[in-house]
Amino acid sequence: MQDPRWCSSATALPRPLLEPDEAAIAALFADLLGTDGGHRAAAAFACFDQHLPQSPHHYLASLGTRAAARRQGHARAVVEAGLADATARGVPAFLESSDPANHGFYARLGFSVAGTFAVPGGGPQMTTMQLPLRR
Repeated sequence: MQDPRWCSSATALPRPLLEPDEAAIAALFADLLGTDGGHRAAAAFACFDQHLPQSPHHYLASLGTRAAARRQGHARAVVEAGLADATARGVPAFLESSDPANHGFYARLGFSVAGTFAVPGGGPQMTTMQLPLRR
């Protein structure tokens, strides 16, 4: 079962990709998650940023599928679209996964494990995965 302090039934929030407005993001998380949740989210994103590749890459942000919609190819279609964008940009792809059950899915797409880290404050164990540039 997912820890409710870190997972929400609300619509997934995308990680900011380009020069985020930190104050606006902090206010959004505080509004959605309460002050404590906002602080946990800020600490988590700071931790995630420390584990990003230093070289140019295409970051595949959060992905989730409702139980009733699983095993129908929806997640694969979304990831493949992101990988096509990475290929068009000429950069490798990178993602984090909090669920070991998903590692096989990503491995079948060509990703390999790059590392692991724990999100501070009792958050989930994250696995970083990379896919070399596809030609």
